[in-house]
Amino acid sequence: MEKNRQIFDRLARFYLTYYEIEWSSPANELALMNFVDWDDGSSESTSAILKRKGFGEILDYIKQKVPEEKIKLNSTVKKVEYGGNGAILHFENGEEHQCEHVIVTCPLGFLKRNSKSFFNPPLSRDKTQAIQSLGFGNMMKILVAWVSGRGPASISKLEDEELADGVTQHLREALGDQTIPKPLRLFR
Repeated sequence: MEKNRQIFDRLARFYLTYYEIEWSSPANELALMNFVDWDDGSSESTSAILKRKGFGEILDYIKQKVPEEKIKLNSTVKKVEYGGNGAILHFENGEEHQCEHVIVTCPLGFLKRNSKSFFNPPLSRDKTQAIQSLGFGNMMKILVAWVSGRGPASISKLEDEELADGVTQHLREALGDQTIPKPLRLFR
């Protein structure tokens, strides 16, 4: 069991690092919704486009690994009591369930309004401040780099307008959204 945990931890660190690099942001600033329009470019049968397949596949995977009686769907959690021996979930219907681990995936707005009352003991001041400091919005970062090849030479010869058109067209095709606007400004 300990060996499996070590393997899991290593894989988790690998993917955490990968996504932080891929999305140019610390993982704690990302939301799963960022993956909705992401296309891994593979064929339809293996593609990871959540917009087509939905978040249900994530739940289906978890359901394969966790006994059915341990999963509570359509249940509202009122409070999470946690400590060294796991957690107790208090449900709106009066039920309580003991857990070893809890993954909280509620919306940021809910956490901002309820983080002090939802958790017992209350979250640390650092965590509460982190939640309060997070904002809502779109992630609009782009980094294009070439190490070798003809890319740098040909890009440097393009006018800003032509480069903006090319980047916009690429994003529209990659994300399948022809309404993506052209950038207001390019930085070289």
